[in-house]
Amino acid sequence: MATITLKQTTFGCTIGMGAFEGIGVAFSSLKQSANNLTEALGSLKAKIGLASIGVNVSESQEQTKAAHEREKNKKSSLSLAYDKLSALITDVGSVDIKASSKIRERKETFYDRYYYLKPECEKTKKEKRKDKRAERWQNVKDFWGGVGEAIKNFVVSVGEWCKENWELLAAALVAIAVVVFAVCTFGAGAVLIAAMVGAAVGFLSQALGDVIATGMHFFKTGKLEWQGSSWQEYLGSTLGGALGGILMLTGHPMAANMFASGFSTFFSGHLSNATGGEKRSSLEILGNTAFSVGMSALFTKVGDKVGKSLSRSFPQITFFRRLAGRGSYEASFKGMLTRISNGNQAISGLTYKTFRNGIVSGMFGNSFETVFNSAIDFDFSNFVKNVFTMPKLQVSY
Repeated sequence: MATITLKQTTFGCTIGMGAFEGIGVAFSSLKQSANNLTEALGSLKAKIGLASIGVNVSESQEQTKAAHEREKNKKSSLSLAYDKLSALITDVGSVDIKASSKIRERKETFYDRYYYLKPECEKTKKEKRKDKRAERWQNVKDFWGGVGEAIKNFVVSVGEWCKENWELLAAALVAIAVVVFAVCTFGAGAVLIAAMVGAAVGFLSQALGDVIATGMHFFKTGKLEWQGSSWQEYLGSTLGGALGGILMLTGHPMAANMFASGFSTFFSGHLSNATGGEKRSSLEILGNTAFSVGMSALFTKVGDKVGKSLSRSFPQITFFRRLAGRGSYEASFKGMLTRISNGNQAISGLTYKTFRNGIVSGMFGNSFETVFNSAIDFDFSNFVKNVFTMPKLQVSY
């Protein structure tokens, strides 16, 4: 057992279990001595009483003298015992003070080193307030540490995603640059109308292509199954159509159509890769983009020539007559955009005819490319066979 050594005490040098057993023995001996003294005094009193009634005075005097001597000796012994007892009590108090001081010192040293083991009942109010502040601060650090880790993981994830899809981001930056350039050049009103009409043309052209593809599929297989494009392709066509409509403000329709077609193909391909759609390599997407740009340039010329031919051949039909010339759908729409850009026409004064003119001219110009793209895998011999045999219609959902 560990002990605390205390020097210069009257009853030992070590405070421990054995030392306090010694104190117990000393107090037992003192009690016994006190009992013996009481008995002796009682005996003395009785003897003095007997002496007072004794017949032989001289003998009584001798006895009294002897008793007196005995009492003196007892008094001396009692004084000595009292002094010893006083010294013992003083040493016990001193040892208690020293022991408690040593214990407190070693306890404080222990808790200074192992503060987390200190019970709440031993802590001061100041220490408890300090613990509360430390707990709140730790909670704050844990919270912001978790937030920091989440932000770090988010930034790392975004960085990896950007690294994998930098082509898509580049296309988005190009789209933003086109819009900013057009707004600064032609004004927000004209850009807004052109973008709305171009987006509608892009979306409707994609839908028209799906309808044609579904019809081609029916004539090839005899099954009426919807051959719809993915949402990525619809989004790409809509966004590309909007940008193409904006670029129409520059007065270069062929360049605008080429850009719209190429951007739609490029954007939708990379968007499909980024969102879990059909995977295509960058080389394949670039090849498809180049093909779309080439077909757009070709069919823009074809559409222009066909429109002029129909306008001259069927002037009595309003739709054909307005496919080309000064009063065409395209010319009317461009004229309205020019007036809006110059500030001569308020957007609030537009009618549905403005949007109709832009959508009709755009759809007619894109229709040839749409039909070609939808029928590019068309098997003519199978088409003839299905026309003449007319297999039973099968509809699948």
